[in-house]
Amino acid sequence: MMTISLFETIAQHGHEGVLTCYDAKSGLKGFIGLHNTTLGPGLGGCRVMRYASEAPAFADVLALSEAMTYKNSLAGLPYGGGKAVIWLQEGQEKTPELIDAMGRCIKSLNGSYFTATDIGSTSADMKRMKAISPYVSALSPEDGGLGDSAILTGLGVYQGIRAAVKHRLGKTSLDGVKIAIQGAGKVAYHMLSHLTQEDVTVYITDTNAEAIAKCQAAYPNIKVVAPTEIWHQSVDILSPNAIGGTITNEVLANTTATIIAGGANNPLSHKGVATTAATADILFAPDFAINSGGVIVLSTELAKGTIEEAKAKTLGIYDTALKVFEVAEARKINTLEAAIALAKENIANHAKG
Repeated sequence: MMTISLFETIAQHGHEGVLTCYDAKSGLKGFIGLHNTTLGPGLGGCRVMRYASEAPAFADVLALSEAMTYKNSLAGLPYGGGKAVIWLQEGQEKTPELIDAMGRCIKSLNGSYFTATDIGSTSADMKRMKAISPYVSALSPEDGGLGDSAILTGLGVYQGIRAAVKHRLGKTSLDGVKIAIQGAGKVAYHMLSHLTQEDVTVYITDTNAEAIAKCQAAYPNIKVVAPTEIWHQSVDILSPNAIGGTITNEVLANTTATIIAGGANNPLSHKGVATTAATADILFAPDFAINSGGVIVLSTELAKGTIEEAKAKTLGIYDTALKVFEVAEARKINTLEAAIALAKENIANHAKG
C-alpha cells in the first residue's frame, strides 16, 4: 500500500482527478492523471515503465500530467494536462493485452484524455489502442499519423538552447559553445542534427550502447564519455535528455555550465533546484517550455493538420523561451516559477473568455 495520503497529494498538485487502472486478466496496474482541462481535454503520453512500487508510479503520473498542463498552455494548444502510466512490476513485460486494457481505461474517460507515445510505448501500441478508443494520437504515417514526434521535440529543444544562449551568453549563434548531453535517445539524436550544423563541441553519454553507436555513426565528431562523467565536463550547457530528476544541487555546485536546457521531462530533482540555479546565475530553461515540439505534432495530428504546420509552430519555442527568461528577470523570480506563472495566466485568460 502507498504510504501517502492520496487525496492530500492530489490536492497539492491541483489535479482534477486520477483514474486507477486495474485489470486482473492482463495484469494492468496503472494510472491516468488529469491535471487541468480548462483549455481542453488532457493530452499527454502513456508511459510504460518499471517502478519499485505503486507510490513512485503514482507520483510520476501526477508530476507528468501537471507538466503537460503547463507545456500545452505555453505552446498555445487547445489541450489540458493529462498523462497515463502503466506500472510494470518485477518480471512483468509489456504485452498486447496490457496495452488493450489501458486502451479500455482511456475509452472510459469519454474524450477527457487523449493519449500518445512516451517512454516504453510505441506507435504500434497506439495503433492497438486506436482500435479500442478514438482518443489516441502518435500514429505512424501509414496509419494516418504524422510520424515520429521526437523529430520536432529535438528541433524545439534546439530552439530553446538557442534562446538560452542568446539570453545568457549574448550570442546569436552556438559557434564555440560546449554542451554536455545526458541521454542519446531519439530526442537527443534529432537535436544533434541541428547542433552539428554549428561549431559546437558535444559531449554525450548513455547507458544504452546502441543509442550511442547510432549517434556516433551519424555524427562522428561528438565526444562520448562515461555516464558518471557527463556532469563533470568543462562546458557551457548541461542538457538532460533521459529520465527526470538528474539535475541536483550537487550537479549545479560542480558544473562550469551557465545554462541547463534539455528534453527530459521534470529534470530537476525537486523544484528548489530552480532557486539554486538562479542563485548561482545558471539559466534553467524549463523543460515544458522547450520540449513541446512533440505534443505540437500530436495536437496537429488530432486536428488533421500537416507536419509543416507543426514545424512552424515548433519554431516559436524560441520566442516562448525568451519570454520566460525575460519575465523571470522582470519579476525577480526563477525561470521555473516564471514559466508556470505564464502558463497559468494563459489558462486564466482562457477561462475568462
